[in-house]
Formats: sequence, C-alpha cells, structure tokens
Amino acid sequence: MYQMVDGTACVRLLSIQGEVGCAGPNRKAIHAPLWYLSDASFWLSRKTTIVMPLLVLHDFQNRTINEPSLAKHVASVLVKSDVGEQNATIFSPDAKFPQAEFAYQSLQS
Repeated sequence: MYQMVDGTACVRLLSIQGEVGCAGPNRKAIHAPLWYLSDASFWLSRKTTIVMPLLVLHDFQNRTINEPSLAKHVASVLVKSDVGEQNATIFSPDAKFPQAEFAYQSLQS
C-alpha cells in the first residue's frame, strides 16, 4: 500500500526573511531545474523540482506511486497555493491556524 521512499523529508518555510526549519537530518541543498506543472499528464527525463497547484497534488502523488520510473526523476515538489483553493476537499477541513485567535499579534490586513 505504501511506497518506500529513499531519503528523508525536509520541510522548509520560504519567506521574505529567508528559509526557516528542516524536519529531516539530511540538510543538503536540492539542485534541480524548476518546472511548472498544470496537470498530471507529463513525463520527466532528468531530476526536476516540480511547482504545482494544490488541486493537482493528489493526482500527481497517485501517478508517482504507480510509476517508479517517474518518481526517480522528481527531486522535490513545491505546492503553489492559489486563491480559491482553500476549500479543496482532498485536504483537512481543520482551520489553517488552530487557535489563531490567541496569537500575540493580529496579521489581518
């Protein structure tokens, strides 16, 4: 049911101030060309970092599980969150920032 992944996950927040955090012990930089994906029907011939909209992520994950030859060419994935995708049914319906009402400062603009 689950595909074995050779590597460790690294989650980083990219912001104006720089990058913050890494969840994995392997903190090597990923060097791969960026490629923007609008749907899940594509083929890669070399290691590539894929930028994709949130609504395509589920189909992309299914395809990489079923096609190991594609998965070996994916260096990393960046998910672009667009306006109107906040109500996507494939993700958790929980609030984006639980207990945000207790935050020290308000980020409303």
